[in-house]
Amino acid sequence: MSESRQSAGVQSVHRALDLVEVVARNGGSMSISEIASAIDLPLTTIHRLVRTLVERGYMAQLSDRRYSLGRGLVPLGAAAHHIHRAAARPCSPLIRRPLVPAGM
Repeated sequence: MSESRQSAGVQSVHRALDLVEVVARNGGSMSISEIASAIDLPLTTIHRLVRTLVERGYMAQLSDRRYSLGRGLVPLGAAAHHIHRAAARPCSPLIRRPLVPAGM
């Protein structure tokens, strides 16, 4: 994480979001040690963050002791999709218009 990004907010929030993002980029599940290695934080820090995210439903522990993205993220994604889809609607007719080559 860059210093300027970290200093622009709350460190633990940045770390928790970095953790969720790295798990998402890596197929949706990872072990604690894989997460720690990917975001360069101590295992104890990762464990505390993951435990909190599990308690809130944003991550889940799998039977193989790996952690996956949790069901709590689904309503957040759905709400964001709804908002951004509605914002894109005015542009939809422009996107669907057939392209006419220049000079015709």
